[in-house]
Amino acid sequence: MLNGGILEAQAFTQLNTQLVACLYFLGVVAVNLFALLSGYLGINSCFKRRRIIELWLQVLFYSWLCLWGMIISQRDLGLMEIVKALFPTVFQQHWYFNAYLGVCFLAPLLKPGLKQLSQKLAF
Repeated sequence: MLNGGILEAQAFTQLNTQLVACLYFLGVVAVNLFALLSGYLGINSCFKRRRIIELWLQVLFYSWLCLWGMIISQRDLGLMEIVKALFPTVFQQHWYFNAYLGVCFLAPLLKPGLKQLSQKLAF
């Protein structure tokens, strides 16, 4: 919604823009809740490199699929857009995957400390 410019396109007093803004804010809350619940439920799970590689391949697949769709639709693409689509992780095109990747690498360091916390300190 921000990238498309719909929030800035119309006056904020219009009903459509207000509905889009509400959806945007609900999306922000949903992403944060998802991250918190994933961390809470994943505290006892083990780190799986295979799963990270699978997720990374999915990110590549969908990024390349979208690029292919834009090429087929004859959209005017610049060289930098093509390079970003070919290497989405390097250019942080999918911010949630990049954040998840960072957490996965830090999790083995953070989990022992989190498990040591008492109930009073944890909540």
